[in-house]
Parts: sequence; C-alpha cells; structure tokens
Amino acid sequence: TAVRIRGAEHNHTLVLIDGIEANTGSNGAFDFSDLMTEDIERIEVIRGPQSALYGSNAIGGVINVITKRGGGPLAITARAEGGSFGTKGGAARVSGGNERIWGSATVQHQRSDGFNIAPEGEWGEKDGYRVTSLSANAGVMLAENIRLDLNIRHSDKHVRNDDQTGISVRNEWVIANDSLNFTNSSVLLMGANLRWDMLEGRLTHVFSASRNETRWNDYWFGAGFGPPSITNTNDDAYRLSYKTSYHFAMPVIGLQNSVSGLIEHGKESFENKTEWGFVEASRKLTSFAGEWRGDVLGRVYLTAGIRHDDYDAFKDFTSWRAGISVPIPEMGIRPHASAGTGMKAPTLIEQFGYFDRYLPNPALVPETSESWDAGVEFTFLRDKAIVDVTYFEMDITNKITDESVECPEADQSSCRRPINLDGVSKRKGIEVDARFRILPNLSLGLAYTYLDAFDSSGEREIRRPRHAARGDITYKFDEGRGTFHLAAIYNGEMQDNVFNFFDWTKSGRVTLDDYWLVTAAASYKLNPGLEIYGRIENLFDEDYEEIFGFSTAGIAGYAGLRWTFDAEQLGNGLSMK
Repeated sequence: TAVRIRGAEHNHTLVLIDGIEANTGSNGAFDFSDLMTEDIERIEVIRGPQSALYGSNAIGGVINVITKRGGGPLAITARAEGGSFGTKGGAARVSGGNERIWGSATVQHQRSDGFNIAPEGEWGEKDGYRVTSLSANAGVMLAENIRLDLNIRHSDKHVRNDDQTGISVRNEWVIANDSLNFTNSSVLLMGANLRWDMLEGRLTHVFSASRNETRWNDYWFGAGFGPPSITNTNDDAYRLSYKTSYHFAMPVIGLQNSVSGLIEHGKESFENKTEWGFVEASRKLTSFAGEWRGDVLGRVYLTAGIRHDDYDAFKDFTSWRAGISVPIPEMGIRPHASAGTGMKAPTLIEQFGYFDRYLPNPALVPETSESWDAGVEFTFLRDKAIVDVTYFEMDITNKITDESVECPEADQSSCRRPINLDGVSKRKGIEVDARFRILPNLSLGLAYTYLDAFDSSGEREIRRPRHAARGDITYKFDEGRGTFHLAAIYNGEMQDNVFNFFDWTKSGRVTLDDYWLVTAAASYKLNPGLEIYGRIENLFDEDYEEIFGFSTAGIAGYAGLRWTFDAEQLGNGLSMK
C-alpha cells in the first residue's frame, strides 16, 4: 500500500511513527498495510520537500503518525468486528499513569479470506491476509525538568498475492493470473527520547535513539505448483541524534525567535538472499541541521532551515527550506508560501542488490527536487468555514528508473539496471481544502487536487490522476450518542504501463477509467461504556482498477462492538465510560 504526495513517487514520502523513521533502506518506502490504527492519536501530512528538516525520502512530503500516550486513571478499551470476505478482527488497549510515570499497551489483529485479485484467474483462489500489531509506550519524569519517553511497535503480516506471469491476457496485454504466491513480513520500530529543559523552558536538549528492523520473505511460485523461488530481505537501520532549541525575544522590534540545531548519525544495512546469490551491504550517514523560526508581533511567521547530509556511499547533499505565513484576521485571510529542496538517497537494492536479471548500480546519485508553493487560506462565517487554495510546482532531477542492458550470463536474454535519468521531471498543480460547520452537529469537508506530472521525456507519469477529489459529511444525533458519516472519493483517469503478451520486450500505455468510491459509516453508544458501529465500503459496488490487470474489492460491509472501562468512575461505584 503506497502513498504519493504531489505526484512524487511512493518512496519520496517519509513516514515517521512517534519520531521513528519507518521507511526501509532496501526500497526506500513504507508499506501502509503494516499500519493498524487502534492506537493512533492523529496523523499530520506535511506537503512539499522537507529534507532540510528530515533528510532523505522527503521529496514529496512527510507523514507524521503520533500514537496515543498513556496517562490518567486506568483505562481499558476492547473492540471486535467482522464482515465481508470472512474478515475478523479485534483490538485491546490499556493505559494509565500520573504526572510522574505513565504508559500504554495495544494489541491488534485482523484477518480476511480476501477476494481474487486476478480478474480472470482460472483457479478462482482468494488472496487473503492476516496482520498482528503490538505497540507500547512509556514515560517517566526523571526530574522536574527531565523526561524520558520509550516507544516500541511490532507488526507481523502474511499476504497472499497474484502476479503477471504471461498466462492471462486482456486484448494483447498481460494481466494478473492466479498463483500460490505469498509474502511474510515483519516490522519492528523502537525509539527512546530524553528531554532536558533549562532556563525555565527557553533552552531544550533532546537526545534520541531509534531502530528499524524490517523483514520480508517472498515465496514466488509463478504459474506452477513446483518449489517456490524464495527471496529473503533483512533491513536494519539505527539513528542517534542530539537536538537543542533556544527561545528568546527581541522586544524592541517585537520579534519572538526559536533557534534549533541538530546533529544526527545513522547506519542502514540489508541482507538479500535469493537462489541467484547472497548480497549484504551498508552505508553510514552523518547530518548537521539548523532552523530558525520567527514571530513578528503575531502578524508574520517566518521559518528558515538548512541541512547537510554526509553519506559514505555517494556525494554529500545540502538542502534548505523557507516559509512565510501572514494571518490577517481583520480580513479573514492568511497568505502563505514556502520553497525548498529535497533529496532521496538511492535504495540499497538499487545500489547493491541482485535479483534474477536485475543488476545493481553503485554509481547512482541521489534524486533531488526543487519546489515552491503559494496560497491563501480564507476564514469566514465567524470561523465556521475555512477554505485553503494552494498552487505548487516541483522539479525532480536525477530520477531513478531502470533500463535494459546486456546480461553478464550468456543464457540470459535481457537484464535491467537502475540509472539516473537525464533532464527534469515536472509536477505542478492546485490543492483546495475546505471545512464547513453547517450546524453545531453537522459538518462538511471538501478537497480537490489538480495535478500535472510528467517525466523528463515529457510523458505523463503513471498512476497519477489529473483530477482527484473528496467530500465527507458528518452528522451527530441523540445528544452526541450517535454519529453518521458519509464520504465520497473521486479518482480521475490515469495511465498505466502494460506489457505485450506475445513479446515481453514490447510495452505500451493504457488509460484506467475514473471511478467514485463511497463509504457510509455509523456508530451509536448503547450506554456510556458500550458502542456499536458499522460501515459499508464501495457502497455502489464500483468496478475499478488502481493497477492495470488487478481486481479491487466490491461492496463490503463490516460491523463491531467497542467496550471502554475507565477506573476514574470507580469512586461512584463500578461503571463504564
């Protein structure tokens, strides 16, 4: 499951979970199907290049996931649900603590028989999955001004999948066919943060350490029933960092300042084992960054940052970012703009990996981007309506793709090797976001994006719709005990690559149809501690494709119960909240 921001690639999106980088070194991406949501407090999406703050992988933007903290009286939450495709799942969470020590732990599991993702598969076999997630966090005040936070998150997943082996065909193009293929994977994220506040909070020191261990075991049977081809990939990465921030004022000119400095060191490594060989490689990184934030009389907010990344495997890179926001409440507007650069290091597989007919390229250089955006946020109807319109442009250079080359083995006809493309890949577009509070219990959200994304040859990038939109409405009833939610997503026409059934060296382009997806959901609190909920996905049973030749789910329904116990009410007798 991939997420692209502003037309960039999916491994141009940096994903942080409680400050821990979740992207892997081997392919540079994060698989969002590993992310279960029971313990998530909120998700922040930062659009545009952010390498000045976060380093590699932040060409398109950053997705920052913050989980729920422990604290307060003992609270226990349990949930169970089931629905279409034989789907069953549940979760349980416990949390509690006081001002000195706190913590929480969550376990989640979901499994499904799935559906056949090969649209014309002759076996009719289903492609199901199961995923389990365990997470915990804890914190303690070591002193009045010293705080230690610990986080750990582990997910384990089994997924059945189909592929394109040339057996099934639509017109002259290859589509997915049934197979026995499956993948087992696991992700382990661990982090620790020690924060020391000084000078009444004006000076802050943060020491951080994190580790990311990701494992893949792919079993590929092709179109047959013989022994599978097995690929084992092990990713390991650690980061150590020190960040200091100082806040000070310049009253004469009405300026509030925040200055930060960062030193970071890390190492990422991987092992790749296939029937064609064994590869292991690693690389180290040392980074230095600085950022200034200014507030001029609460009227003008400014940011500026710079970062230098020193890799031992390729040339160093320096990135920067600047932004401005000017709220004018008297007019109900907030103009804003930003500009900056981003970088994406070559993946370890691209630099050092080896698969059948795939050759690495140690000479690759990082992908880089330059971007700017400008827009205006409008607030009206006494803050009951907010509309933001933003225009953006982004140029990507040294974009990595692969080309056909001569194989070193005489019995192999053609091989692929990653390269940096010449020229500039361009993206530009308009983003519109709106939220309306129509009534105290009725809200409406609207969003629209227009995107032009072209590679360096001037050809439109695949799987990027020119038009995308979303609308959602939320209604609360019975004094807030019940909630009804309706959401509609529009995905416009987009292109995809296809391969010729009779000659795999020939490829082409097809246009995937546009589609609407509608979801309806409702929940109701039967009593203060028991809630029933349900949802219907793809309400109108839309037949659509996100990737040419692969099926997607039809209409599906799910329902469940959520139980909550809060020890805070024990003083009034055992009750539930």
